[in-house]
Amino acid sequence: MKKTFFLLVIGLFSMTAQAQLPVSGGVHGRLAGYKFSQPSREYLTSFKPGFEFGAFGRIGLSKYFYFQPEFGFSYIGGSIDPEGYKNTDYKAAAINIPLLIGAKFMASAEAGFRFYVGLGNTIPILNSINVINDAVKDINSNYGASIPITSEASVYEISGMAGVGFDVGDFSIDLRYGRGFNPSVTIDRPNTGTSDKFYQNTYSLSVSYRIFKPKTGNL
Repeated sequence: MKKTFFLLVIGLFSMTAQAQLPVSGGVHGRLAGYKFSQPSREYLTSFKPGFEFGAFGRIGLSKYFYFQPEFGFSYIGGSIDPEGYKNTDYKAAAINIPLLIGAKFMASAEAGFRFYVGLGNTIPILNSINVINDAVKDINSNYGASIPITSEASVYEISGMAGVGFDVGDFSIDLRYGRGFNPSVTIDRPNTGTSDKFYQNTYSLSVSYRIFKPKTGNL
């Protein structure tokens, strides 16, 4: 899936260059909340704040539709509290490469609404899993001794995302939700031969500024 994602990036940029489509671009800053989900077991998870800054391009495909690649650097994290264990804290500095397809509808000459969906690739470049379980005790009343667990962080994450945005002049405000397709963190349980996989959910608010734009069009 990772290879397919990067082939898609190369193909889309090649098509854009050959078609000479209108392009705008700028910078963005984003505040985000991160929360893990685990479908098969009850866990207490809590939001951890994060941030991102980076750049984006917006390529006009037609009067209403556009393609928007982004590149960002983020600091992300989350917290997991498995039953019988103390908190597992996850933190990472990461590179993000979202690819979005959207539609824009102008409310006036200078303002418009946007709706979009897409895929994102997150590549952690520094991560730290702090499992506070040096001497896990009483995981279950049937056990009289500590049972070790191990944690592993993903080396890359593919996620789906959807959002809405509002453009006013050269500024934009976006609300976005993302959900990981592959787990961010895996906790193995050697005593049972099972593992618990945690998927990251992201809720974000961003502000963007366009540095350049085409002379005509509503990008």
